[in-house]
Amino acid sequence: MKFRIDKIPKNEDDIAEIQREVEREEHHHHEHGEEDIITQLLYSLQSLESKVNELQLGNEQCKKEISTIYKVLSKLVLASFTENKEERIKILRDVLSLLE
Repeated sequence: MKFRIDKIPKNEDDIAEIQREVEREEHHHHEHGEEDIITQLLYSLQSLESKVNELQLGNEQCKKEISTIYKVLSKLVLASFTENKEERIKILRDVLSLLE
């Protein structure tokens, strides 16, 4: 905090003037401190929102991949119990299309 004191206080008015200057400086720093805190909080909030969105996208991708795995497994089980060779080939082609 920088103070501007041009002269040594010699009377009550000089002391009151210095006191007012100190109070103005303290008020000014207090307002800037609040602004800095609010700015940091907003930045942190935006960062958290970005991370949440990123996690939600990743979650959706994982759901799709898990769904594909279950479809492939069900078709492989079906193909392994199918006795008709042509039907088995058709099912395996379906599996390939799912994996592409």
